[in-house]
Amino acid sequence: SSSEKKRKAATMTIPELKKMAIRKPGWRKIYLRMLKKDFKPSSKIERTMEILDGIITAPDGEKIIIFSQWTSLLDLLEVPVSEKGWGYRRYDGSMNAKLRADAVDDFKNKPNVRMMLVSLKAGNAGLNLNCASQVVIMDPFWNPYIEEQAIDRAHRLGQTRPVMVHRVLIKETVEDRIIALQEKKRALISEALDEKASQSLGRLSVQELAYLFGISRNVNDPLPAAAPRARIRQGGDGGLGA
Repeated sequence: SSSEKKRKAATMTIPELKKMAIRKPGWRKIYLRMLKKDFKPSSKIERTMEILDGIITAPDGEKIIIFSQWTSLLDLLEVPVSEKGWGYRRYDGSMNAKLRADAVDDFKNKPNVRMMLVSLKAGNAGLNLNCASQVVIMDPFWNPYIEEQAIDRAHRLGQTRPVMVHRVLIKETVEDRIIALQEKKRALISEALDEKASQSLGRLSVQELAYLFGISRNVNDPLPAAAPRARIRQGGDGGLGA
């Protein structure tokens, strides 16, 4: 019953509620209500809402696709979006095929459903969302072609408007390094003539991982040499000598 759910929810953490909401869609409203209770907007959410507000209040009636690789970030965005009363649908890998199909159908055919919140991996291929002409990328992905495939959901055959893409980036964070990696990947594809070179675009090298985690300063820097291991020998008194 509803009261039993509320009692159980009161003893659960937000991650536990999220897992329950994925397994049992009836728990999703409870999960979002708990998120709303503790919600504190970030600069990324605030900037995204500014973009959405500008589009929603314009007279054009344009529809919007919002992409993030993090479903938890989309969950947080749902809090202010629902408070505004804006019509939206979700599309992510936690939803079964019927729920995803229903979400797409509503987005395409219901005028009041102006936006769709899509996880990057679930929505980067195969979808036709040409009813939308505004795309928001909430966080960059290191492989730029995953992003471009996602944007192509709006660039499908039948699109009659120019497609506007908004990227929400936070300066002086790891996102700066991700953008640098994207530029490197684009340069590689423009020069790639053999299969081995093009295959390397689909994964991160050790040097690229080191750059992402701030171990090296430049995306093309070699890895720093490992520190020499201290030699340990048994001392004559049974202790450890240098």
